[in-house]
Amino acid sequence: MFNISRILCVMALAVLAIAHPARGQQPAEAGVDRRFDESRVTRRALQTSPRLASVMAAADLLRATESGTGLYPNPELQWEREGLASGASGAEEREDHFSLSVPLDLSGRRRAQRALARSETFLAEGRARVTRSQVTVRVLSLFYGALAAERRVGIAGAALARLQEASRVLNRRHKEGAIAGYEPARIELAVQLAASRHRQRQVEWRQDLASLAVLLEVSPQDLQLVGELRTAVPESQESGGRERPSAVRIQGALEQLSAAGEAAKTAWIPRATLAAGVSSVEEGTRRTGYLAGVSLELPITSRGQDLQARARAGADVAREQLEILRRRSAEQEARALTL
Repeated sequence: MFNISRILCVMALAVLAIAHPARGQQPAEAGVDRRFDESRVTRRALQTSPRLASVMAAADLLRATESGTGLYPNPELQWEREGLASGASGAEEREDHFSLSVPLDLSGRRRAQRALARSETFLAEGRARVTRSQVTVRVLSLFYGALAAERRVGIAGAALARLQEASRVLNRRHKEGAIAGYEPARIELAVQLAASRHRQRQVEWRQDLASLAVLLEVSPQDLQLVGELRTAVPESQESGGRERPSAVRIQGALEQLSAAGEAAKTAWIPRATLAAGVSSVEEGTRRTGYLAGVSLELPITSRGQDLQARARAGADVAREQLEILRRRSAEQEARALTL
């Protein structure tokens, strides 16, 4: 009786284990689409690329910085009270001052600061577009490289199978005495060479697949490549007959830098602050008056030379980036003509 109860308990536990398998023991293929075509590997690579995420975050940060650059200064409201004891009577004399100060900036400093911040945003957006293009080209090159390697494995396997069949036929005819012994030996050597090439193709295919899997952040076992081979340079958003989007952004940065340089030429105009208010004096009786004043900045040490230097240096950087894009475009076009 005891043994029967024990057997029943074990069977019940086994049924529960089968009905509710452990999470780590669930089959990997359940509900998982392993097929990856060109569009899917491109989307996946753009989603998982840390370099692209970094440059896009940098562009977002510069856009946020730009929104607060070159704003007009806020006016200032001020209240002051001064109390003095007057003479032996001990009566207190109080003075209250209420004033409003409004800054007045007629120079081009704020315009130059805004243009410089906007140019930095444009350059960062251009870098983001270039990085997006590079990630796209990289993943498509790996995708079609792995697809071609898979095809080469199949071709090498088919060639090996034909040579093995030919070897079996020649060995049978040699045993029957129909042919000499050097024929099976020669075909056996060809079989060994074909087997070696087949193994080499398999290694190359696994390496290409592993590189693609690392870029996509998936397991090589979860990659089933779907697509047709094509003899063309992988295209991206940076290719085509129209002007490259990254070049458009960099050209926009150059225009902003030019505007910043022009605005910085008037940064020497002094900034002023206008103040107006009322003053109340109370010593037994209340007397009321007014306040008015102006403060003027003396542009002795800072006259906008920093803004002009930043505009010139930024323009040099933008021109160099445009030249890099031009040369890269020429290389891609030349490569496409050779295919």
